[in-house]
Amino acid sequence: MTKAVLDENLAVLLARTLSDDELVVEPIPIGWRGLTNGRLISCIEASHFSVFVSADRKLPHEQNISDSGIAFVIVSTNHLPTLVGQADQIRKLIKSAEAGRFAVMERDGTCFFVSVEQGKRTQKPIHL
Repeated sequence: MTKAVLDENLAVLLARTLSDDELVVEPIPIGWRGLTNGRLISCIEASHFSVFVSADRKLPHEQNISDSGIAFVIVSTNHLPTLVGQADQIRKLIKSAEAGRFAVMERDGTCFFVSVEQGKRTQKPIHL
């Protein structure tokens, strides 16, 4: 079973929408709100979540996660009605995400893995 946590920039109601028999999604614990990204990642790993879901499009440029034990899913927006409409695809993306990598979903539903090394961004398509 995959266990994911939502960033504080995403609505709590999204957790219920995304959870199913194979995926447990929880909102970010109250005590983690406002933590710096580095400290937040440590808390996520220590709590045995395998995926962190966020709408923060800057994360791939700000964090080196190659040695991380968690996967990162970056959704296109924090607009709840849009995310609810994309719930099936987000769920598939969470389940296919890989530890130490960013999986990004655009508004049009296009998904890809992103890496940023030495300031250079590369993308690899994900076919769900």
